[in-house]
Amino acid sequence: MSLFALTVPETTRKHILLVEVGNRRPAHGAEAGIVRYLMRWPASNRGGMNIYSPPSAFPCQWHHLVAQQKDGGMELFIDGASVGTARSESFPDAVPCALQFGGLEFHSKGDPTKIDRPFAGRLAEIAIYDRLLTPEEVRAHAALRRSK
Repeated sequence: MSLFALTVPETTRKHILLVEVGNRRPAHGAEAGIVRYLMRWPASNRGGMNIYSPPSAFPCQWHHLVAQQKDGGMELFIDGASVGTARSESFPDAVPCALQFGGLEFHSKGDPTKIDRPFAGRLAEIAIYDRLLTPEEVRAHAALRRSK
């Protein structure tokens, strides 16, 4: 289930970034609660660099998720804790793309039955920053959720 994707304008089948919830990690059997953070350049529907979380984002629970990238460095945090980091090829400073929430590809005429990899759930809040968050900021934001 896709949480969000960055796709190129020419075709939404080729994406630059994908964050999804699934049940597969390489060399593991089926598991619930896996978050995958994928980046690829140039935009494609194959290859790229992945970060997979251990099973921790279970259904029917709220989670605070941060996926960020700069100059080829990728970071994934769940509920304020670092899940992993990776290095990928650097990306150009500016790339025209579409930001899509809740699905990898939206087909024509907005037919909800035609959404590719639809997300089933609720997103409480989405924040987009023009800078990287520090690990301390990520922990503080995640703690706000727990304090309510």
